[in-house]
Amino acid sequence: MEEKIKLIDSLDLFEKLRFYMEYYISMVALKYNFEVVDKSRFDKVNKDLKWNHGYGLPDKDFKGMAFYFLCKDLPIKTFEEFISKENIRIIDNGNDWKENGFAQKVRTDYFGIYKWIENHKINLATL
Repeated sequence: MEEKIKLIDSLDLFEKLRFYMEYYISMVALKYNFEVVDKSRFDKVNKDLKWNHGYGLPDKDFKGMAFYFLCKDLPIKTFEEFISKENIRIIDNGNDWKENGFAQKVRTDYFGIYKWIENHKINLATL
């Protein structure tokens, strides 16, 4: 992964911006994704249960329809946050890591552009 980090850091601004736009479009799509519940359908099926049983309060209510935004609280990183070196976190599990059930003493977590490229299996050599 060290080589991949160096490759990611060596990308120019426009290549990083391309990955950010993919990230941003995906996150906005998730943030504004919603589910529609027809409240009148529940009254006909089971009179003992209210229409919002198991759903909670809707985000919007309009003409007998309830709208639930599924990821409305999803934070979306700015471009600077997305490409920041702070997206690499090294965690030391201590000397008694085996007794505490950890698989290794030191692990590295990746976020932002590093995780995006890793999760989408983007081959940086072809850029």
